[in-house]
Amino acid sequence: EREQIGELIRSATDVSPSEELVTSILAQTDGNPLFITDALRLIIQENRLSPEQADDQRTRELPILDSVRAVIGRRLNSLSKDCNETLSVASVIGREFPLALIQRLFENTHSLTLIGLLEEGLRARILEEQPDRPGVYQFTHALVHETLLDEMSLGRRAALHLNIARSLEDIHEHELASHAEELAHHYGQAANQTDIGAHVKYLLMAGENALAAHAPDEALEYFQSALDVKSNQPMDSEMARVYLGLAE
Repeated sequence: EREQIGELIRSATDVSPSEELVTSILAQTDGNPLFITDALRLIIQENRLSPEQADDQRTRELPILDSVRAVIGRRLNSLSKDCNETLSVASVIGREFPLALIQRLFENTHSLTLIGLLEEGLRARILEEQPDRPGVYQFTHALVHETLLDEMSLGRRAALHLNIARSLEDIHEHELASHAEELAHHYGQAANQTDIGAHVKYLLMAGENALAAHAPDEALEYFQSALDVKSNQPMDSEMARVYLGLAE
């Protein structure tokens, strides 16, 4: 909480932080105590925050994100190669990912070995489990997720999105409509011209789901995206569904 962040800064630096600085640190670390303390340690080592600077405008603009990224980089570097590979693939799924999908993507790796690699990420506090949703993991901070993605080539990322989309279809074969949004996302990111049909199919499903949920703005985005993907193609029943969705 805000008060706890302020107390951490005071105890670590003898500086009474401004409200702006506390707000900045809270926003950039999600209040994660691991990142706050490690970021403060780096800031102190670099002498970027001292009592003499307490009233300086620069204390309100400290590049906390740079410190957090450095912390994340050090933690990732301390993990095994196999753990980093597993986390990289998981990052393409999203900030949150289910064990069942990871197992499908690493089908040649024994389940217990895979769980052991995820537990390595848990011990390093790169991952956390969802207590109310067994088998679902989440990266502890959005920047962990972004860091892993940024280190991956666009070509590899696109190939993984395609594998994820096809794995999701296999896992949720009998409930595709309820996973239309994530399927549309992954097929769209795959940027594979041979899968335009699948991309449009799930954009339509997602748009119709949004209409049914009384979310017209969201539905409009999905139908417009489907229209963009099908641009310059002849009118067919699928295109008619796109226009009907836009009209509705």
